[in-house]
Amino acid sequence: MTVEKIVRDYLERNGFDGLCCTDCGCDLSDLAPCGNWPGDCEPGYRVSCSDEPDDFIIVTEKPQKEDVR
Repeated sequence: MTVEKIVRDYLERNGFDGLCCTDCGCDLSDLAPCGNWPGDCEPGYRVSCSDEPDDFIIVTEKPQKEDVR
């Protein structure tokens, strides 16, 4: 079992979308593209920045859903 598999399984089991740290973020489809597993990465949630599917950030705080009425 690899570190990537352990981290991916944890993220999926706990409802996270990827990892983030001060200057970067990655989602589950491209986990740790930098090739490093820095110790300062935290689990996070994907938030869209626009209508473009590849325009997103990963944040540590779970986004609040707006009330639908």
